[in-house]
Amino acid sequence: TGNIAAYAAVNAGTAPVTATVTVTPTANGCGGTPKTFTVTVNPTPTVNSVANQGPYCAGASGAAINFSGPVAGTTFSWTSSTNVGFGVSGTGNIAAYTAANAGTAPVTATVTVASTANGCAGSNTMFMVTVNPRPTSVVSGSATICNGDPTMLQAVLTGTGPWTVTWSDGYAQTAAASPATRTVSPRNPNPNTTTTNTYMVTALADAYCSAQAGDLTGSAVLTVNACRPELAIQFLPPTQLKLTWTWTNALVLQSAQMLTNPAAISWLNIATGLSGPFTNPIAGQQGYFRLTN
Repeated sequence: TGNIAAYAAVNAGTAPVTATVTVTPTANGCGGTPKTFTVTVNPTPTVNSVANQGPYCAGASGAAINFSGPVAGTTFSWTSSTNVGFGVSGTGNIAAYTAANAGTAPVTATVTVASTANGCAGSNTMFMVTVNPRPTSVVSGSATICNGDPTMLQAVLTGTGPWTVTWSDGYAQTAAASPATRTVSPRNPNPNTTTTNTYMVTALADAYCSAQAGDLTGSAVLTVNACRPELAIQFLPPTQLKLTWTWTNALVLQSAQMLTNPAAISWLNIATGLSGPFTNPIAGQQGYFRLTN
């Protein structure tokens, strides 16, 4: 009886509800003519939950993300905390996209989806999209060296370790930290000219993603001089030397020579570390040597 006080409209369903209200007046014991009016309450729209997306690798195809809700005619708008390939705001569904991450660490976007139906704003839902960066490498270490001398190469890496690194000569390694380093000792089979060896990273993967060709840059070019060949030497007292020249990478050239007065040439025994001038040889010493004049 009396007036209807202010109230909170209620509709627990998914479709509009209309109530017909009949008001009957009474005065001095006499009933009047009833009047009717209607009250329509639209349902509150909601967004069905959306599963988290990814993780994707940068450059990979991201699947379309479609929104739905139980109330017919619901429209959706969304915002993203960062751009991972589909922008930072929009309406309707998110179309298929190319996952983007221009940094060196994983990026996670939080997407908030709002719903509207029949002029009513509903509750929001959120989900996350994670995109990992592709790893990269930059190789360095170019040098000019003597035949067989060791030298270090390195590849500066980005991404999340551990990394699997494959080099252009087929060598593969696992690196727990950046840079990935390795030591090589290229040989020059020609005693009269220099040779070059070029080293690059040809394949790279980190804990999450694999690199593409454009992610692998830099190279190390090693110029290998003929320099001083390694020799197998037999010392004969007191100053006479017998040298057997040996190309240890292929053993293709051998010859013997007798020296009675070697001039200002030093020797280094690679195996023992002993060294000295040829004018003061150690009788009976054998091994692989390098000329060091």
